[in-house]
Amino acid sequence: MKTISFATLAAVSLIATAVHAGEPVNKYPGSSWGSVGNTSPSEKDNFIATIHAEQGMVVANGDDWNLAPFVTGTVTVDSKGYDWNNKAVLRGGVKLEHTVPHGIVALRTGVAYEDRFRSGESDSSLFVSAEHWLGWGYGTHFPGSTWGQLGYGMSPAEKDNISLMVHAEQGLFATKFDSGRLVPFVDATISRDTKGYNWNNKNQFGAGVKYSIPMTDNGVFDVGIKYTRETMTKSGASASNVGVFATYWFGW
Repeated sequence: MKTISFATLAAVSLIATAVHAGEPVNKYPGSSWGSVGNTSPSEKDNFIATIHAEQGMVVANGDDWNLAPFVTGTVTVDSKGYDWNNKAVLRGGVKLEHTVPHGIVALRTGVAYEDRFRSGESDSSLFVSAEHWLGWGYGTHFPGSTWGQLGYGMSPAEKDNISLMVHAEQGLFATKFDSGRLVPFVDATISRDTKGYNWNNKNQFGAGVKYSIPMTDNGVFDVGIKYTRETMTKSGASASNVGVFATYWFGW
């Protein structure tokens, strides 16, 4: 299943391509992010790693919106060999992004292709998604963010599935430390789908601390430790752990 770090970076990548009033338009916005960690307690002792890249090309824009064809590629692997965690997903399509106070909302549509390494299954489908990202308190003692994604066809191997994921994180008493910031935080993630796959239906609540270091002119590297309580809503099983994670993100 997706880790919280993985999903958070996916949402953060949206903001990099937003066009703000009065700023020059970046005609070729793109980003890359990656994550590794064991912050899914229901998959005991499992480490999940993901690398993602996106490249867009703005073809139309206004003061608070842009329209851009895009391509993305995501590769995920894990240490336990679960089929849903070992895959490559390629997407191509068009996205419409609208800047709102403290963030953006976006609509995407296009074609997706998925190859699952363990089962050898591959499939393609149309996809449609709606996404949001909002952030507040950056550079203060209380940085936070929330994001969500509702989509059809996001995983072609899960045929005709509609999935929802919503996440929120709040930093507490973040403090500058050396070249970065030490950020205690609490977070929550809720996931659901229409097919009832166990790994897509869960509630996660966590608390931890991370060290966040600026990387290049437009990026960040985080490393941290967190306690996570996870409940699988279909099976009713619950588990908790203390896991470690590392993530990066940069845009251009």
